[in-house]
Amino acid sequence: MALSEFELKVVENTVGKMCQHRSPAHLRDQIRIIYKVINHSVEVYEQRPRWNNPREQTNTPVAKFLYTRTTKKWKLYWMRKDLRWHLYEPLSESIRLETLVEEVDKDPYGAFFG
Repeated sequence: MALSEFELKVVENTVGKMCQHRSPAHLRDQIRIIYKVINHSVEVYEQRPRWNNPREQTNTPVAKFLYTRTTKKWKLYWMRKDLRWHLYEPLSESIRLETLVEEVDKDPYGAFFG
């Protein structure tokens, strides 16, 4: 079962606001942060024009939030250079999505935005 309407609203109010905050209006045609909801997960990407074809967009993974309904917890993942999602060990899970979104936005270890 996918995320509920309530959970989708929480995603929009937290992840969506972070994406807007990290996508300055004057640069949105060059680079922006977006998110996609896929079943129980929310994936955040950096979107920019492809270097060899500016009419195409390329999405680089930034972070992934995964909701587990049985534990009612969100887990946070980051993309390593092996191109696989890995649990973000400094703060791997929380019952509040907001807590994990704040960690991604602060990015204290440079794992998400470099």
